[in-house]
Amino acid sequence: MTIWHEIGRYAQRCPSPHNTQPFRLKVLDDARAELIFLPRRGLYVADPFGRFTWLTAGIFAEICRIAAHGLGHELLVEFDHSPMYAGGDVERPQILAHLRLSPRRRPYRIFLPA
Repeated sequence: MTIWHEIGRYAQRCPSPHNTQPFRLKVLDDARAELIFLPRRGLYVADPFGRFTWLTAGIFAEICRIAAHGLGHELLVEFDHSPMYAGGDVERPQILAHLRLSPRRRPYRIFLPA
């Protein structure tokens, strides 16, 4: 099982609009993946500009980042803020973000030394 599969185990439980689960991870290689939005699983009528969907995409990405950290990696997320449902397209999957893993350089400190 790859690191992306481990991250995906956590991300699949991410909240989404009306629990439609419109997000997928498309693994490109060991270090890179894309966060994909499936418009057919979105809420075009209730959320035509994708505002709520963008919000939950950010939560999805943050859950991926937290999971990666717990597995000894850092995750860089670069969002592509193109409009959702561009031109009324509710069929074509859309890349929302590019994700890149790197080994964690140092642990985060929860408490600062006094």
